[in-house]
Amino acid sequence: MEPAPSGSMIMMTTTLSIDANWPIDGAAMVLSGAWWKGQLSVNGQILPLFYGGNQNVEIALQHLKVGENTLQLQLEAPLNTSRRVTGGTLSSLERKGSAAYLASAPKILLRPKNHISGFSALKNAKQVTPTAWISGTGASVDFAIIQDGSVLEEWISCPIVQGQTQCPATTWNQQLWSVGQPNLYTLQATLKDIQGEIVDVYSERVGIRSVEWASSQPLKINGNATKLMAARMVYRHYGQQFEERIASFVQAGVNTIESHGEWLRQDWLDLADEMGLATVIVPRCVGRANDRQGGSENHLHEFLTLQDQRLLWDIKNHPTVVAFALEGDTSNHWSNRSLWTQTLMDNPQNLPVFGKDLPVRLFQVEYPPSGDPQYGCRPEGCGGAWLVETVTQPKFVDWPSIATAYASAHTKDQSLGGVIPTPRQSGGKNKPDNAAEKQMWMDAWAKASAEINPTQLQTRNRASSRITVDSTPNSWIELQVPGHTTLRRRTDDSGQTTFTIYYEGSATLECSGGSQTIDVQADAWVDFVHQSNNSTITCK
Repeated sequence: MEPAPSGSMIMMTTTLSIDANWPIDGAAMVLSGAWWKGQLSVNGQILPLFYGGNQNVEIALQHLKVGENTLQLQLEAPLNTSRRVTGGTLSSLERKGSAAYLASAPKILLRPKNHISGFSALKNAKQVTPTAWISGTGASVDFAIIQDGSVLEEWISCPIVQGQTQCPATTWNQQLWSVGQPNLYTLQATLKDIQGEIVDVYSERVGIRSVEWASSQPLKINGNATKLMAARMVYRHYGQQFEERIASFVQAGVNTIESHGEWLRQDWLDLADEMGLATVIVPRCVGRANDRQGGSENHLHEFLTLQDQRLLWDIKNHPTVVAFALEGDTSNHWSNRSLWTQTLMDNPQNLPVFGKDLPVRLFQVEYPPSGDPQYGCRPEGCGGAWLVETVTQPKFVDWPSIATAYASAHTKDQSLGGVIPTPRQSGGKNKPDNAAEKQMWMDAWAKASAEINPTQLQTRNRASSRITVDSTPNSWIELQVPGHTTLRRRTDDSGQTTFTIYYEGSATLECSGGSQTIDVQADAWVDFVHQSNNSTITCK
């Protein structure tokens, strides 16, 4: 997943063929990693301006029609806009934000006019309250818990009031998701009209867990104390991807990812969900957004609120997200420079916010002229705090000393956890990690984790099944999986496309030549390396 060609402005055009039996009245395009200001036109009709940034943007596809459609997308770089709003850039290696780009291929949702736009299932103790949001009209929504096409449980029908369901709290009778124990299910929602006829069916993968916290105590997930040891995962253009780095991270004892930067990657959250990793989100980085650079306070607040609202929507069904970190808010050094809004701090999942509910401390290791390296935390010590952004003085990387000091901050000072520094990719954007430094890093942190004893991960977990299909070039392939929303993909110029689905069992593949039944085998994470269990399927 790499960006489109970048520049101060980019323009992309494509054609989209819509079959007569596909629903389009509620269609939308979802953009992930759009930078920064954009406008979409459909069949020559220009749609309203939108702003990208930290989270997904959903654009209603007005003027779409059956048959051939022309879509044109224009993106522009930020101009005289505060980095406090934009969050920096989508790559920590391009700080100025002078380029426009799109980091992920657009996703098109085909839906009827009256449809389910999304849902969540929030857990409080042992009770789950499912909520579905409705666009258009409808009378009720039925929920069902499904795994591999089998209905495990049907919940009562929930009425719709002012665009969302009104459901009572319901007992969750399935297994809970936890760090190291990623129990996942498909939640299916069925929208019905006043006559009881089905209007729309929508499904998402979910994991149910509770998160509790108290001052100077580890987080509790499902009532169990959980020690978190995090590593930062920052998106870099053409750099190593999540799967390439995570295997070495977990060998070093890491069980948590700090999503640190400006783009919330849905595919990374999906992977963390099924690996049983925890995720702590730092939506905006102090270091990359530490001045207003123009823009009124009202202007800043409006953009920040919008971004935080979209963030909460994007994470609503990702059990991996267990906390937010408001880096810098607890230090006087950052006074009057808040990067956060009340929207984030009052999140509907009631997740802890480090920097609000629990303190955040900058971890620092100093090397005196003689003697062992000394560590400390700013501004008020390490105890009972979440540690961020390790700093060394003088600045050089001595992984054994840093790791030893970090372990001491946990075992002696009783810090609650934190993010450890990671080796930089050597040589710039398109280079791998320095092998020698990476091995030194792994050895040092594995030793530290033996002292900290973070919550253990399973070495083998079930993974989403990746299904590669061969057909004719640029043709539509449809995958129908029991309990899941129907997926459609168009093959590339070589005639190939790939589906990713959390499912094992029988499914139906619709190709231009007709339908065929396929047997889907669940993939696996073996030592956190993806193991595919499905051979390439050729369309009949």
